Amino acid sequence: MADLTKPMYGYWKKQPEKFRDILACRKSLVAEFVEVYRAARPDRLYLVGSGTSLNACRAAAEHMSGILGIEVSCAASSRIPAIYAENPMFVFLSQGGSSTNTLAAMERLGQWPYVTITGEEESEIRRRSAHHMFIGCGAELAGPKTVGYTSSVLNLTLCALESALETGAITRQGYDDTIAVLERAADNMEENIRRTEAWFERNRETLLGIQKYVIVGKASSADAAAEGALKMLETVKVPVLAFEFDEYLHGPLLMTDTELAGMFFITEDKAVKPRMLEFARRHAQFSKYTFLVSGDENAIGENDLHLVITGSALTECYEYVLAPQLVSARVPVILGLPAGAEIFDSYAGVWNTKYQDGR
Repeated sequence: MADLTKPMYGYWKKQPEKFRDILACRKSLVAEFVEVYRAARPDRLYLVGSGTSLNACRAAAEHMSGILGIEVSCAASSRIPAIYAENPMFVFLSQGGSSTNTLAAMERLGQWPYVTITGEEESEIRRRSAHHMFIGCGAELAGPKTVGYTSSVLNLTLCALESALETGAITRQGYDDTIAVLERAADNMEENIRRTEAWFERNRETLLGIQKYVIVGKASSADAAAEGALKMLETVKVPVLAFEFDEYLHGPLLMTDTELAGMFFITEDKAVKPRMLEFARRHAQFSKYTFLVSGDENAIGENDLHLVITGSALTECYEYVLAPQLVSARVPVILGLPAGAEIFDSYAGVWNTKYQDGR
């Protein structure tokens, strides 16, 4: 059961360790998914979740589609679309394993092949599942999930990789090359944790005073931006919006003023990178708060964050999400902000978002 009084910071720092653990035991970890996928041979895969779980599904979907060679769609547990696929398969992801919306979606869609994935060992979702597997990071007691997010994205990617290898949708060389990229991301994450902490300390006083943010990414880093915004909304409790870069240009940038902090996840895509850098420079002319997160140390200044990146879209969410996650973990503690909120408790009591209060 989630405990909003538990600190996020410790879980945030565990991400490299858990990443490596999941990679090391990937065969056994995703075996249940591979078995169901091999038997079903779906023409479309649906990933279903809520909150951070849904963000993880969205971050993994495009990569899974490319690996498996079928369409992979995401849906909020509370908004299941009409199913037109001839042979669909479903994945229900819930880190706590008690989402009432996800339980309802399972009941509605249970006539088709599906697998449930949870972080908690004992949960209602697991109890109701014929085919179940674990995320692989263990229980994360802190309410706002960090290690649970990156572990979920990795877990889903490995589900696709192992199934593709089993069914011949990917060659052994393609599989080995992809695993090698993920292993490099695991190796880089330790250093990126260190660099992100150093970035936070350099900008500590500034970050403590910001009252509104926009986080802008491109392609896979836009998915990281969405999850980063959710974490900050849950914890720092100031307005935080996330946009894909070109969508941000279509109107939302009109809200820019001197107080709007811009966090820009700079892509290495050569067709887009110069435009993003120029946009960030212009943002700095209007706002005193501008932060670039990039794998190119020549593209950023003293107050920006230089990461070690693989250069693959497959790993961007693990790289870029670290900065907003750390802001979420550190700023509320330093400012003494209360965990949770009275309004959250009052709403949760009425709408029962968690089965039997998370048990």
